[in-house]
Amino acid sequence: MKTEKTCQRCKQIRPISDFVDTSGAKNPRGKYCIKCYVAREKGFLREALKEEKSNISKLRIVYGKYWKHYALPHNFSTTLFNERDFCPYCGVELKRDSHIDHMNPLELGGEESIKNAVFCCSSCNIKKGSKPFLMWLKQLKPKYRKIAREIYTAKHGYPPEKFKKGTQTQRAGSGCLDYGLLFDEDELKKMYPEPIVDGPPEKEFNITISLDTQKFMKNKNSKR
Repeated sequence: MKTEKTCQRCKQIRPISDFVDTSGAKNPRGKYCIKCYVAREKGFLREALKEEKSNISKLRIVYGKYWKHYALPHNFSTTLFNERDFCPYCGVELKRDSHIDHMNPLELGGEESIKNAVFCCSSCNIKKGSKPFLMWLKQLKPKYRKIAREIYTAKHGYPPEKFKKGTQTQRAGSGCLDYGLLFDEDELKKMYPEPIVDGPPEKEFNITISLDTQKFMKNKNSKR
Protein backbone atom coordinates (compact mmCIF):
# COMPACT_ATOMS: atom_id res chain seq x y z
CA MET A 1 0.00 0.00 0.00
CA LYS A 2 1.31 3.43 -0.97
CA THR A 3 2.29 5.47 2.08
CA GLU A 4 3.91 8.50 0.39
CA LYS A 5 3.45 10.65 -2.68
CA THR A 6 4.63 13.93 -4.23
CA CYS A 7 2.80 17.19 -3.60
CA GLN A 8 1.99 18.86 -6.93
CA ARG A 9 2.81 22.30 -5.57
CA CYS A 10 6.01 21.98 -3.52
CA LYS A 11 7.14 18.77 -5.30
CA GLN A 12 8.14 17.27 -1.96
CA ILE A 13 7.52 13.62 -1.13
CA ARG A 14 5.24 13.52 1.89
CA PRO A 15 3.19 10.96 3.86
CA ILE A 16 -0.26 10.22 2.43
CA SER A 17 -1.74 11.48 5.71
CA ASP A 18 -0.45 15.01 4.91
CA PHE A 19 -2.68 15.44 1.86
CA VAL A 20 -6.03 17.22 1.69
CA ASP A 21 -8.84 17.78 -0.83
CA THR A 22 -10.06 21.10 -2.20
CA SER A 23 -12.05 21.78 0.99
CA GLY A 24 -9.02 21.23 3.22
CA ALA A 25 -10.25 17.89 4.58
CA LYS A 26 -7.72 15.08 4.87
CA ASN A 27 -7.81 12.96 1.74
CA PRO A 28 -5.05 10.66 0.45
CA ARG A 29 -6.21 11.43 -3.11
CA GLY A 30 -5.67 15.18 -2.66
CA LYS A 31 -3.19 16.98 -4.91
CA TYR A 32 -1.63 19.19 -2.25
CA CYS A 33 -0.11 18.70 1.17
CA ILE A 34 -1.76 20.61 4.00
CA LYS A 35 1.08 23.15 4.17
CA CYS A 36 0.72 24.03 0.48
CA TYR A 37 -3.07 24.06 0.73
CA VAL A 38 -2.95 26.66 3.52
CA ALA A 39 -0.44 28.79 1.57
CA ARG A 40 -2.63 28.55 -1.54
CA GLU A 41 -5.77 29.56 0.36
CA LYS A 42 -3.99 32.54 1.92
CA GLY A 43 -2.95 33.64 -1.56
CA PHE A 44 -6.52 33.42 -2.84
CA LEU A 45 -7.72 35.37 0.21
CA ARG A 46 -5.20 38.18 -0.34
CA GLU A 47 -6.14 38.53 -4.01
CA ALA A 48 -9.88 38.44 -3.31
CA LEU A 49 -9.61 41.06 -0.56
CA LYS A 50 -7.45 43.23 -2.83
CA GLU A 51 -10.07 43.08 -5.59
CA GLU A 52 -12.95 43.82 -3.22
CA LYS A 53 -11.03 46.75 -1.71
CA SER A 54 -10.67 48.16 -5.22
CA ASN A 55 -14.41 47.68 -5.78
CA ILE A 56 -15.14 49.64 -2.60
CA SER A 57 -13.20 52.60 -4.03
CA LYS A 58 -15.33 52.38 -7.18
CA LEU A 59 -18.59 52.32 -5.24
CA ARG A 60 -17.45 55.39 -3.30
CA ILE A 61 -17.18 57.27 -6.59
CA VAL A 62 -20.68 56.27 -7.73
CA TYR A 63 -22.57 56.31 -4.41
CA GLY A 64 -20.45 58.58 -2.21
CA LYS A 65 -20.66 58.16 1.56
CA TYR A 66 -23.71 55.91 1.19
CA TRP A 67 -21.79 53.25 -0.76
CA LYS A 68 -22.30 50.53 1.89
CA HIS A 69 -26.06 50.69 1.33
CA TYR A 70 -25.49 49.79 -2.34
CA ALA A 71 -22.76 47.16 -1.92
CA LEU A 72 -24.38 43.80 -2.68
CA PRO A 73 -23.30 41.14 -0.16
CA HIS A 74 -22.31 38.49 -2.70
CA ASN A 75 -19.98 40.97 -4.42
CA PHE A 76 -18.08 41.36 -1.13
CA SER A 77 -18.34 37.82 0.23
CA THR A 78 -14.62 37.57 1.07
CA THR A 79 -14.69 40.86 2.98
CA LEU A 80 -17.74 39.69 4.93
CA PHE A 81 -16.29 36.24 5.55
CA ASN A 82 -13.07 37.84 6.81
CA GLU A 83 -14.92 39.88 9.47
CA ARG A 84 -14.75 36.99 11.97
CA ASP A 85 -13.87 33.31 12.10
CA PHE A 86 -16.89 32.20 14.12
CA CYS A 87 -20.66 32.21 13.74
CA PRO A 88 -21.98 35.33 15.55
CA TYR A 89 -25.07 33.40 16.60
CA CYS A 90 -23.59 30.25 18.15
CA GLY A 91 -19.78 30.52 18.08
CA VAL A 92 -18.92 27.54 15.87
CA GLU A 93 -16.01 27.94 13.46
CA LEU A 94 -17.08 29.31 10.10
CA LYS A 95 -16.33 27.24 7.01
CA ARG A 96 -16.33 28.22 3.36
CA ASP A 97 -19.75 26.58 3.01
CA SER A 98 -21.20 29.00 5.57
CA HIS A 99 -24.04 31.32 4.55
CA ILE A 100 -24.54 35.06 4.16
CA ASP A 101 -27.36 36.04 6.49
CA HIS A 102 -29.48 39.18 6.20
CA MET A 103 -29.80 40.28 9.83
CA ASN A 104 -33.03 42.09 8.99
CA PRO A 105 -34.73 39.59 6.61
CA LEU A 106 -35.37 40.79 3.07
CA GLU A 107 -38.93 39.51 3.47
CA LEU A 108 -39.46 42.17 6.16
CA GLY A 109 -37.85 44.98 4.21
CA GLY A 110 -34.23 44.44 5.29
CA GLU A 111 -31.57 45.98 3.10
CA GLU A 112 -29.77 43.95 0.43
CA SER A 113 -26.36 45.31 1.37
CA ILE A 114 -23.24 44.57 3.37
CA LYS A 115 -24.61 46.80 6.15
CA ASN A 116 -27.27 44.18 6.77
CA ALA A 117 -25.19 41.05 6.14
CA VAL A 118 -23.01 38.68 8.14
CA PHE A 119 -21.71 35.16 7.63
CA CYS A 120 -23.22 32.52 9.89
CA CYS A 121 -23.18 28.73 10.08
CA SER A 122 -25.63 26.64 8.05
CA SER A 123 -27.54 25.53 11.15
CA CYS A 124 -28.21 29.08 12.40
CA ASN A 125 -29.07 30.24 8.90
CA ILE A 126 -31.83 27.62 8.70
CA LYS A 127 -33.09 28.20 12.25
CA LYS A 128 -33.22 31.98 11.83
CA GLY A 129 -35.01 31.95 8.50
CA SER A 130 -37.09 35.10 8.07
CA LYS A 131 -37.60 35.75 11.78
CA PRO A 132 -37.38 39.39 12.93
CA PHE A 133 -33.93 39.96 14.44
CA LEU A 134 -35.32 40.74 17.90
CA MET A 135 -37.23 37.46 17.91
CA TRP A 136 -34.10 35.62 16.77
CA LEU A 137 -32.00 37.18 19.55
CA LYS A 138 -34.29 35.62 22.17
CA GLN A 139 -33.36 32.16 20.90
CA LEU A 140 -29.62 32.70 21.33
CA LYS A 141 -27.51 31.93 24.37
CA PRO A 142 -26.78 35.09 26.45
CA LYS A 143 -23.15 35.31 25.29
CA TYR A 144 -24.04 35.27 21.59
CA ARG A 145 -27.17 37.32 22.08
CA LYS A 146 -24.86 40.10 23.31
CA ILE A 147 -22.36 39.56 20.49
CA ALA A 148 -25.04 39.49 17.79
CA ARG A 149 -26.68 42.64 19.14
CA GLU A 150 -23.34 44.49 19.18
CA ILE A 151 -22.58 43.42 15.61
CA TYR A 152 -26.05 44.49 14.46
CA THR A 153 -25.75 47.92 16.10
CA ALA A 154 -22.24 48.50 14.72
CA LYS A 155 -23.33 47.62 11.18
CA HIS A 156 -26.66 49.43 11.11
CA GLY A 157 -25.85 52.41 13.30
CA TYR A 158 -28.90 51.76 15.49
CA PRO A 159 -30.12 48.96 17.80
CA PRO A 160 -32.46 46.24 16.42
CA GLU A 161 -35.42 47.82 18.26
CA LYS A 162 -35.26 50.74 15.81
CA PHE A 163 -35.83 48.58 12.72
CA LYS A 164 -39.14 49.27 11.00
CA LYS A 165 -40.74 46.51 8.99
CA GLY A 166 -41.35 47.39 5.35
CA THR A 167 -42.20 45.88 2.00
CA GLN A 168 -40.16 42.92 0.83
CA THR A 169 -36.77 43.78 -0.65
CA GLN A 170 -35.83 42.11 -3.91
CA ARG A 171 -32.93 39.69 -3.59
CA ALA A 172 -30.04 40.30 -5.96
CA GLY A 173 -29.01 37.16 -7.84
CA SER A 174 -25.52 35.75 -7.36
CA GLY A 175 -24.68 36.84 -10.91
CA CYS A 176 -25.82 40.42 -10.35
CA LEU A 177 -22.90 42.84 -10.59
CA ASP A 178 -23.03 46.61 -10.23
CA TYR A 179 -22.07 47.94 -13.67
CA GLY A 180 -19.75 50.42 -12.00
CA LEU A 181 -17.45 47.59 -10.98
CA LEU A 182 -16.71 46.83 -14.64
CA PHE A 183 -14.80 50.10 -15.10
CA ASP A 184 -11.60 51.45 -13.61
CA GLU A 185 -11.62 54.38 -11.19
CA ASP A 186 -10.47 57.00 -13.71
CA GLU A 187 -13.29 56.08 -16.07
CA LEU A 188 -15.86 56.21 -13.27
CA LYS A 189 -14.69 59.66 -12.16
CA LYS A 190 -15.37 60.93 -15.70
CA MET A 191 -18.75 59.21 -15.81
CA TYR A 192 -19.79 60.35 -12.33
CA PRO A 193 -18.06 63.53 -11.18
CA GLU A 194 -20.63 63.58 -8.35
CA PRO A 195 -22.31 60.68 -6.50
CA ILE A 196 -25.63 59.67 -8.06
CA VAL A 197 -27.44 59.33 -4.71
CA ASP A 198 -27.94 61.54 -1.67
CA GLY A 199 -29.06 58.84 0.75
CA PRO A 200 -29.79 55.14 1.31
CA PRO A 201 -32.07 53.35 -1.19
CA GLU A 202 -35.79 53.79 -0.68
CA LYS A 203 -38.13 50.82 -0.71
CA GLU A 204 -39.27 49.93 -4.24
CA PHE A 205 -36.35 52.02 -5.59
CA ASN A 206 -33.50 50.40 -7.46
CA ILE A 207 -30.35 52.26 -8.49
CA THR A 208 -28.98 51.47 -11.93
CA ILE A 209 -26.21 53.10 -13.91
CA SER A 210 -26.52 51.03 -17.05
CA LEU A 211 -27.77 53.88 -19.28
CA ASP A 212 -24.89 56.17 -18.40
CA THR A 213 -22.54 53.23 -18.82
CA GLN A 214 -23.77 52.62 -22.36
CA LYS A 215 -23.38 56.31 -23.18
CA PHE A 216 -19.86 56.31 -21.80
CA MET A 217 -18.90 53.20 -23.81
CA LYS A 218 -20.26 54.78 -27.01
CA ASN A 219 -18.21 57.95 -26.46
CA LYS A 220 -15.16 55.93 -25.49
CA ASN A 221 -15.31 53.76 -28.62
CA SER A 222 -15.85 56.77 -30.91
CA LYS A 223 -12.50 58.21 -29.81
CA ARG A 224 -10.55 55.14 -30.90
